[in-house]
Amino acid sequence: MADHPTQSDDAWTRLRALTKARIGLARTGASLATAPLLEFKLAHARARDAVHESLDQPRLVADLGMLALPVRAVASAAEDRQTYLMRPDFGRRLTPDGEASLKPDASAYDIAIVIADGLSARAVQMHARPLLDKLLPGLRAEGWRIAPLVVVRHGRVAIGDTIATLLGADCAVVLIGERPGLTAPDSMGAYLTWRPSPRTTDADRNCVSNIRPDGIGCSAAGTPLAVRARAHLDVLADGARVTVPAGIGILPTCRYWLSTTKPDGVAEILSPERRAFTLGDLFDIWGAPLGPDRVLTFRIGPARPLRIYVDGRRVTGDPRAVRLVPRREIALVIGRLPAIIPSRFAFARTP
Repeated sequence: MADHPTQSDDAWTRLRALTKARIGLARTGASLATAPLLEFKLAHARARDAVHESLDQPRLVADLGMLALPVRAVASAAEDRQTYLMRPDFGRRLTPDGEASLKPDASAYDIAIVIADGLSARAVQMHARPLLDKLLPGLRAEGWRIAPLVVVRHGRVAIGDTIATLLGADCAVVLIGERPGLTAPDSMGAYLTWRPSPRTTDADRNCVSNIRPDGIGCSAAGTPLAVRARAHLDVLADGARVTVPAGIGILPTCRYWLSTTKPDGVAEILSPERRAFTLGDLFDIWGAPLGPDRVLTFRIGPARPLRIYVDGRRVTGDPRAVRLVPRREIALVIGRLPAIIPSRFAFARTP
């Protein structure tokens, strides 16, 4: 791709806003350009690291202990991570000590929730507690009898069948780290099984896959808002202004919590959750590169550096980490400096 935007580049940018797939990558001859090749290798390394990463079981048990339910920690028959990866059948069975530790908790429950590291310990370490924060109040409001939470080290999905049977639960829900992909090393799955038994197969389960925050949600109209704010982004390349397009984050059925409605660089935050938003979030939703080697379609290097300004003051570090806070003016300056660095933006009175 050329250094300056073209109609073709704009088309790819719009398509990338709809998917995390690697499409429209820059090329050098028949090969990938250096920047996307390095990004691919980094994603592959992160995926490999996630597979081999160990679960911090005591920390997860402590996190879940704040949910007003007993929490039990057990292990599968796989003694270590290598055995777990090489012998999937060991990950489906509890140790004898694990089975014995759960028997005193046996009763008549509607649901047993099992949290297992699976192929991405990072996923459950990060996402199990936030998901249960949302799930448990609804179950309690409906009068569900909830078994003690069970955290399994080196566990596979089917180990939930044994645990639910031991506890006397009608339904097993297994939250487990999924096989890492090149865009998601921290994806969690939820496997739901009704009345599991030793005869249960994977065909008897329902699965909700790819549970992860990945930055921003997408809400339908009328969703109550906890945060409403606007920040402004200027992109200047060799002194020329680059348009930040309208419609970033706006889909036919919903609107991302971070979006643009006009081609004026105003990023609007309309979020039902109180959380931080960054420039990296905006570029991810846009589907545009923002990294040390490339910003949009512009290559970055010693002869054409990237400078970051916040409210007219230069800052250093990762541009993706720059916070989008109310009424902040952010300028990304690529290459030659313009005559004036933007330091403020005249926001309209109402969003």
